[in-house]
Amino acid sequence: MTSELATNAVEHSSGPFDGPQEFLVTVAFVVHGVLITVQDPGSSRIPCPRDSGPDATGGRGLALVNSLATRWGFHRDSVGTVIWFELGSPAERLPAERGPAEGPDIQRFPRRDR
Repeated sequence: MTSELATNAVEHSSGPFDGPQEFLVTVAFVVHGVLITVQDPGSSRIPCPRDSGPDATGGRGLALVNSLATRWGFHRDSVGTVIWFELGSPAERLPAERGPAEGPDIQRFPRRDR
């Protein structure tokens, strides 16, 4: 999924220069799993999953992220766009007899639960 977001950063971001744009990937271990972010110069389009036809050679990246990630989202700032996803730990995916779990502290990112 990280490579899907990195590919989107290369293909869809529009920075101040022609040619390849730089992007930043971060990986953070959080209480209940891992948080991956990709920051790029951004584009005018809002990142959203789309339905690609069976013969399409692309366009499935965010649909995969939407299907496989525990949650994902994006925000824009003065640098560009940050898109993120979270993967819960295997224990987090199993039913457990416990009270409500607190999510990771990612308050700086808007949450888009699936």
